Amino acid sequence: MIVDRETLLLAHLSGYAINLISFACPIWAQRAAATSLDVGYHMSSGRLRLLKKKTTPQLSEVRVMEGKGKKMLFVQTSGIDTPERLYAPFILASTATAMEVDATIYFVMKGVTAVKRGEAEKIKLGSFPSLSEVIAQAVKAGVRLMVCEQSCTLLGLERGDFMESAKIVGAATLNDLALESDAVLCF
Repeated sequence: MIVDRETLLLAHLSGYAINLISFACPIWAQRAAATSLDVGYHMSSGRLRLLKKKTTPQLSEVRVMEGKGKKMLFVQTSGIDTPERLYAPFILASTATAMEVDATIYFVMKGVTAVKRGEAEKIKLGSFPSLSEVIAQAVKAGVRLMVCEQSCTLLGLERGDFMESAKIVGAATLNDLALESDAVLCF
């Protein structure tokens, strides 16, 4: 399927429909001088890949967009009390992994409640899948989830209160991730 930058791209990523909104990657598309994107599913890795189509439309000349070696950090400070702010980091991090960018979501302050056991299952907005489905898809795509231990202490949460895919880490980890990342987005 070929989709231009201004179009809403609906991608099917390992079983669940994920909305990749055109504003999520226009800078990336412009930087790569792409006028159209070709979506392909890589069977061996089970990942969606966004491909740049070169001037000659032969299959041999279609290549994966640049992204290897890049890192993105998504900092989630909003919690279950603001469910409309919870989907974006998972969708954008999944998009980053499809672009072969290493993606990590770091949960701090009330953001830790988003990965507390049983909470994501309760959140479903509009026609989107439940938050737990979106989280599972992000983890399957290779997104790493890290929870701030100090935030857990502040909110009275125990280490065992979180999803298995969420790793409890110290505050210095956030600083390290931010310094190592090519981009940091906060929600």
